[in-house]
Amino acid sequence: MQRKTIQELTEAAKVSAIQAGYRKTGITNFSYTWNKLKVYAAEKGITHYSHGLGVDFLREHYGIIAFNGLTGHQHSRARAIELLNDVQNSGYVVSRRTKTGYVFPEVFQSVITEYIGTRENAEIVSRSIQTTKLYLVRFSDYLTAQGIKALSEVDMPVIEGFIRSLTVYGKPTINHTLRSVRGLMKYAYDAGFITADKSGLVPHVHYNRRARIPSAYTAEEISRLLATVDRNHPVGKRDHALLLLAARLGLRAGDICGLTFENIKWEENSIVIFQQKTQNMLALPLTEEVGMALVDYLKHGRPATECQCVLVKHVQPYDALNPSSTYTIVSRYFEKSGIPMPGGKKRGPHALRHSLASALLENGVPLPVISEVLGHTNTKATGVYLKIDIENLRKCAISVPFYAEKGKAVASYVED
Repeated sequence: MQRKTIQELTEAAKVSAIQAGYRKTGITNFSYTWNKLKVYAAEKGITHYSHGLGVDFLREHYGIIAFNGLTGHQHSRARAIELLNDVQNSGYVVSRRTKTGYVFPEVFQSVITEYIGTRENAEIVSRSIQTTKLYLVRFSDYLTAQGIKALSEVDMPVIEGFIRSLTVYGKPTINHTLRSVRGLMKYAYDAGFITADKSGLVPHVHYNRRARIPSAYTAEEISRLLATVDRNHPVGKRDHALLLLAARLGLRAGDICGLTFENIKWEENSIVIFQQKTQNMLALPLTEEVGMALVDYLKHGRPATECQCVLVKHVQPYDALNPSSTYTIVSRYFEKSGIPMPGGKKRGPHALRHSLASALLENGVPLPVISEVLGHTNTKATGVYLKIDIENLRKCAISVPFYAEKGKAVASYVED
């Protein structure tokens, strides 16, 4: 593919970002980074953009080596370069934002809508369907950008070009994206939208999901993280409760945000939810530490609101937090704590979940029990924690608090 000049590419990226619905403030931040890139390239006598140039610029100008564990400032700079790579590879900006309302190009709308309908009829969980929609939006947007007006026009070069546009993603995302595309192409043939089965054109991306070693922190590091929270401030009280729900109970970000008053069984000292990811019920002990943090927030920190979710935003209209906000909150405290985080180590709420699992494993808790605590549908998902180095596991031990007569203090909030 012919390389564009940096000026041409940044102009095309700006137009495409506007079309993709990026906010004006975001595009302004991207433009700031692009202007810095132009100066950097001019000093080196470079006029045409390449992926290598972008990598060198991020490393030398912002100290960014990997796209994992970035600060908010670094993420914005890296994202600006990713947009240039998108446009260089595929001709348009690839959307990375999950949409609530998906609009497919008109020429592909009928077949994609019918295909999604078959998955809904098969009672695929809602979250999986939403993800499939996102992947097919990217695929159909790519086809439109390439001038493709029917699935019958899709051939191997088109598929190869689409795969190149996905290089900014990890192997799991690429695998799931291509699986969605294969499913669509197979359905299009079976339903008579196209006369040839082109699903075979879409390759399989092989990766070992369980080969990834989870990011886990020691008990001392978790305590250090919690100690950075200002619990005298209303927002700090909320954040303290949020961190504990992830670190002590292992709740996922979506389940933390969706936690309602009905989920907290004060009299029974338990939290009972239907997990957003699996739709399975999960019952966990409401430990004294977690319970008292929730009481402190509800009594002395939570703003008055009709929202039924326990943890809310502290700006009007005081509605529920969203999962992306929990990552920002947890990441901010990790950064503030000064806990060492080598390249690639995660620092969001899922890392706290991993830390709990690793600690339970070191304490001799059997995998089936850990699987129950984490709400996994099978122990294979839990077995990944066995890959963490045993010496690191020895540093992760925490006492697993079981409660007895602790519920009375917590339940007293209900009587106030």
